[in-house]
Amino acid sequence: MPGTLLVVLGCKLKSDGSATPELVQRMGAACMAFKRRRGEGKLLFSGGGRLPVKEANIMQTIGERNGIQRSDIYLSPNGNSTLENAVFAQHYVHDADRVVVITSLYHVERTKYIFNKVFEVEVEVAGVKVEGFEAEKVRDRQLLADLKLFESLKI
Repeated sequence: MPGTLLVVLGCKLKSDGSATPELVQRMGAACMAFKRRRGEGKLLFSGGGRLPVKEANIMQTIGERNGIQRSDIYLSPNGNSTLENAVFAQHYVHDADRVVVITSLYHVERTKYIFNKVFEVEVEVAGVKVEGFEAEKVRDRQLLADLKLFESLKI
């Protein structure tokens, strides 16, 4: 049965492998959105990271604690960037008639650009306002990520 694929992007975990407040906030929004759809579609938790524990696996634990059934979850634990997450997410859209990516509000424009280039179709992106983070640090991190992306794509 076709439905909506909610792709939830991971973000860097704490050094002990636990979720940051940012990831918890993204997951809270994603679980609420999925429940509003009454289980129609699937959730894709996407993100690897540099630690032995993967972002996607931590996201699965958070999702299950929020009442999401394991059968409604796909895991994509290998992406270490927004671009890699978009590429790997393509493998999960076969049953979807709509794709919505959930990320942090500051990350929406970059995510739209990357996912729409990779998918070559319109992908919706929803941003979660992240409470309690330093905006300048995030902007600097995004700028560095964009420079790496543009260099890899030869833009």
